[in-house]
Amino acid sequence: EIIKSFKEYAIYLSKVGFSCYSEYIDFLSLQIILGFDDTYIDTPQDYNDDLAKILYGYINGSNYELTGNLYEREYYSVFVDYCNEKLTFTDLMNYVSNRWYISSIGFYWFDSHKKDLDVYTGYWCYVASAVIRVKEDYGKITDEYSYII
Repeated sequence: EIIKSFKEYAIYLSKVGFSCYSEYIDFLSLQIILGFDDTYIDTPQDYNDDLAKILYGYINGSNYELTGNLYEREYYSVFVDYCNEKLTFTDLMNYVSNRWYISSIGFYWFDSHKKDLDVYTGYWCYVASAVIRVKEDYGKITDEYSYII
């Protein structure tokens, strides 16, 4: 059922686009977590961003040059740093456990459990799971070696 729902969501997004950067990153992360080989989005979105390049490249087998750019540096740098071995697995887990939620204060879903909207499903750090999988599958990702598949 979740696979069918995700495919429907992907088809919808391919028609209407992403509402924001975080929705794009969550979509790519979910695609990796669920193990989809299909590329639902034909081209990377207009974010000149290393995290998006890492996730999108993993999905479609592309090799992108990493530039050090991050669309939202304060929030996402920890995930790229983990891929580049600047942080250990323990560092990443400590961040997710202790600082991730509060660092998400500007995101549309923040505190959704307190709102009268029927959107709360729990708080899940999809991008952490996705970068762990990428790193486990392909090892270190660095500026010098770009993204090697």
